[in-house]
Amino acid sequence: MVDDAHGTGVLGAEGRGTLEHFGLEGQVDIVSATFSKSLGSIGGFTGARKEVTDFLKLYARPFLFSASSPPSVAATVLEALDVIADEPDLLTKLHRNSAVIKNELKEIGYNLEETITPIFPILVNSEEKTFKLTCLMQEEGVFVNPIIPPAVPKGASLIRVSIMATHSEEQLDYVLSKFELFGRKLGIV
Repeated sequence: MVDDAHGTGVLGAEGRGTLEHFGLEGQVDIVSATFSKSLGSIGGFTGARKEVTDFLKLYARPFLFSASSPPSVAATVLEALDVIADEPDLLTKLHRNSAVIKNELKEIGYNLEETITPIFPILVNSEEKTFKLTCLMQEEGVFVNPIIPPAVPKGASLIRVSIMATHSEEQLDYVLSKFELFGRKLGIV
């Protein structure tokens, strides 16, 4: 099984995800992912043989008593998939933006967990500093997600950053300047 929440729409030459990226399409029994990241919607999917999806429909707790996705969700996801297919330059720009931010954050002195996706963690390792940095960034219009225990082990707090293809150079420079300012102010870098 592959949880492709961070790979769907962003990994692989055509954005088909982790399996395309690693040349494993057709070789994995179950693939699940969310619509809430690169596809700009809510909900998600699990793809598998019919016997597996039938089992999940009957026994998976999150699925029990739930309703079908609204047509607007399906339409949004289908349109996002069309955009990914029709505009391959977006993937190129997305990966360029992600590489720039990751490299510059490392240059500033941040400790980043190595990832190949444009959603990545900055390791802060202090709940207090994680919340302070998150608040300072959000006050400056930069949205980041704090991740603290129990979602991560105690002492392993982090900030999750999500980069988009539509971020301009000016926006990336602004974000980096704020990370540098506040990282130094809080003693993170």
